[in-house]
Amino acid sequence: MDKLEAMRALVAVVDQGSFVAAASQLEQGKTRLSRLVADLEMQLGVRLMQRTTRRLSLTEEGQRYVARCREVLQAIAEAEAEAASHSLEPRGLLRMSAPLSFGARYLAPLWAEFAAIHPDIQLDIDLSDRKIDLIEDGFDLAIRISSEQPDSQLIVRQLCSARLMVCASPDYLAGRPPLQHPQDITQHSVIDYSYASQRQLWALQNGEDVYSVRVDSRLLANNGDVCRQFALAHLGLVRQPGFIVGEDIAAGRLVEVLPQWSAGEVAIYALYPSRKHLPLKVRTMVDFLHTRLDAAAWSETAQVV
Repeated sequence: MDKLEAMRALVAVVDQGSFVAAASQLEQGKTRLSRLVADLEMQLGVRLMQRTTRRLSLTEEGQRYVARCREVLQAIAEAEAEAASHSLEPRGLLRMSAPLSFGARYLAPLWAEFAAIHPDIQLDIDLSDRKIDLIEDGFDLAIRISSEQPDSQLIVRQLCSARLMVCASPDYLAGRPPLQHPQDITQHSVIDYSYASQRQLWALQNGEDVYSVRVDSRLLANNGDVCRQFALAHLGLVRQPGFIVGEDIAAGRLVEVLPQWSAGEVAIYALYPSRKHLPLKVRTMVDFLHTRLDAAAWSETAQVV
């Protein structure tokens, strides 16, 4: 039995939902695929699938094994693609989506450097804080910022992370109730980011103590720089990553409050449709950004993976 062929057969059956559909996709006979999976189960000594006349389902062992099979097959596909393209230069149109503020502030200079290094790649950049559909909208790559792992069928690679900071202007804080505990935030005006996964619920941690405070946002905006400008205009507390407010805190224009309480962090992710036959232009850009973000201006508030 060809173990890799059996793995491919198993994954295809799971993805397609039946042996008939998998056989059509792989252009092989249904009987052969069924025999490959049966031989695989016999060799492993475990049942991977529960088969009925109406449906197929993976056993617990099958779920774990299929996950490993996917990793193995993806690694092989990557190695083959890398070997095939080793002597080629990346080229072609690369359509990217990235958040507005982060893209304009920090990615734009990196893209300019990348364009100079790779003149055969044509960049088409879309800056927006909305979550685009890569497949439907025709993008090769998206950069997203989130405090949670993106729930996505796409391939996700973390590039770096940045600390979230709760801050306000000195003028705003003057004469207002002191902030000694997260609960005190409820006595203040709050500026919130409308695309945050936990909007209007700020969780702060001090050691093992975790406190979640529900905030009544006076102002909402779907862009971090707009939230920052509200804070600089003395309109309330804001919770933003260091790459948005770090320079203002260093210059004294904003003051970090409750510094003993961690407001968490956000991660910067690269998302792309598939590792299988991943275009060299996409791989080159992702590797470039992963390397360069280590030297970004806000690196003192960031942790690079």
